[in-house]
Amino acid sequence: MTKLDKKKARAVGVSNHTVKHLEALIKATGQTPEVNQVEIHARLQDDELLEFAKKNNIHLTGYSSFGNNMIGEPLLFTEPVVEQIAADEGCTPAQLLLAWVNSRGCSTIPKSVSANRIKANFEVAEVSENALKKLTEFGKSKPARFNIPLTANKPRWNIDIFKTEAEKPAKHQVIV
Repeated sequence: MTKLDKKKARAVGVSNHTVKHLEALIKATGQTPEVNQVEIHARLQDDELLEFAKKNNIHLTGYSSFGNNMIGEPLLFTEPVVEQIAADEGCTPAQLLLAWVNSRGCSTIPKSVSANRIKANFEVAEVSENALKKLTEFGKSKPARFNIPLTANKPRWNIDIFKTEAEKPAKHQVIV
């Protein structure tokens, strides 16, 4: 991809790369991706990846910033603490969650099927540092990754990407 004419590929990005994956990629190719699209939300803060990305000029774009209801967990904007912080700030819980991601220097790709929610997601909420801190603390008290290919995808991907407890039964792993 990096050898293509810049008219065909101006920048190369990756998805679901951990720090170890990025280090291996950069070492093997001499190229640093422009973007890494990963799961980012208050309950999956991944400070190590955020710091590595900033240090190496890799922009993080988050998906599942509201969580993922495919695995039976409540969406983050339905959590009572998130609802309360948002009410105190005068914004929707979804806007609060998006503001949290953006406050970390990341962009996000919110998903919704409702026209009203899609429109509201484009309205940037100004939230206080105190609200962001409360949301960070909530996330640290209940850390979770919602998108594990072995457990969340259908069809299931029999691969260990993130080295989580849930992925231990996987027959395949990412080689770094």
